[in-house]
Amino acid sequence: MRWLLRVAAALAALLAVLSWRMRPGSANAAGPSWLDREPRLLAALARWQPARPASPLGRAGATLWAAPMSLGGLAVAAASPGQRALIDGALVTSEARGPVAGLLASRGFRATTLGQVVLVRGTPTTTLLAHELSHVRQTERLGPAFAPLYLLLLVVYGYRAHPLERAARSAAASSGSPGPSGASASPRS
Repeated sequence: MRWLLRVAAALAALLAVLSWRMRPGSANAAGPSWLDREPRLLAALARWQPARPASPLGRAGATLWAAPMSLGGLAVAAASPGQRALIDGALVTSEARGPVAGLLASRGFRATTLGQVVLVRGTPTTTLLAHELSHVRQTERLGPAFAPLYLLLLVVYGYRAHPLERAARSAAASSGSPGPSGASASPRS
């Protein structure tokens, strides 16, 4: 019983730190000052643009590898009414409603990706889809390691300077589509 209380306390502390790091307008918006001497591996991760596997066998393998995250995404999508479409190997729920959409709105996010499932509040732009599909590709490569790696880097870097988010923003910027209001905006997802 004592170990259960320790695990619960550790999870509560992690959630408190994550909530603080992700709050809108947080002080870490520009990222840590030590980013100029970022380790090579993490700098490479921030430039990483994995492509969708070309072969049917590769796509099947990527789907199986991302399945643990995707199953959670499917459960969340089932609780989020909206319009569903299969786009570039991902199930995209646009016009998502329900508790998840409310949580996204309260945090200032337009979308989230869980495995090969993307949930979007409202209608997604091409730029937003490019950003979220970048996360789908990351999950297809990292599989079950994606969530712990993402959370660890979120605690260390914060949202704006997060290497996987920087890579997704780069993918969105190179999609060539203007964001809302004609500007190339980095979607908050």
